[in-house]
Amino acid sequence: MAGVLVAIDWENIRRGLADFAQSVTLIQVCTAFESVAARFGDYRGGTVFGDWTLRPDDARVFEDHGLQAYNVLRSRSGKDRSDPAIILEVYDSVRDKPDINTFILGSGDSDFKELIRRAKQKGKQVVICALGVTIANELKTMTPIFPLEAELGLTPKAIVTLSLPGIALTPTLGKWKAFVTRLHEMERTHPYIVLNYLRRLLSQAWGAGDTEAERAAFIQEALSQDIVITYELDNPQLPGRTVTALRLNRDNDLVKQILP
Repeated sequence: MAGVLVAIDWENIRRGLADFAQSVTLIQVCTAFESVAARFGDYRGGTVFGDWTLRPDDARVFEDHGLQAYNVLRSRSGKDRSDPAIILEVYDSVRDKPDINTFILGSGDSDFKELIRRAKQKGKQVVICALGVTIANELKTMTPIFPLEAELGLTPKAIVTLSLPGIALTPTLGKWKAFVTRLHEMERTHPYIVLNYLRRLLSQAWGAGDTEAERAAFIQEALSQDIVITYELDNPQLPGRTVTALRLNRDNDLVKQILP
């Protein structure tokens, strides 16, 4: 029987699990991936990627459960850098391990499109098992998808109802949690955040889309729901001109619930 390996982006999964009502143990996560892997062949273990200097106890649990804990240090600004390491490790196995036919990938970032395509060229497949909201739309047409929340039997947290003048809004915490949290982290290290710069950063990992139109629509929705506020400031690179910046509206009820 053909072998199956898993590759899990723990930072991606860990953050997303906070959006669900039930708490989940690391053993349950491991078991869920084993269950998906068993549907495609002989489960041979795999690797979990994360910054284990921050969560050494998590690394120990994964190692005790038969998975290798691959350490990927965050950047000095706090950015997760697991994706490049995952791509290299999985592709090396695609190329060098003829007994492995399927890889279960615990991340839905659009960065993995080329990895999926190249695996197919070599007669292998990469299957996505990640939290549904984090899975890029383009991946859904490329390979089988197994939403992790379904494997774990999770229920999203209750819908939060906001009241803005003349507008009835019911966004979920999950829809905006990644965006608000990441913008909060940027505001701690940047004196200001230029709107056009932020648009280029947005991706599925922020809860936004990957196309220019999707990113623009996402920002417009955040503005319409009063989650962020724009303002003008002097352009530091072009004296005499201004640039549009934005910041979190920390008086917004949803922002208050997401941030500590």
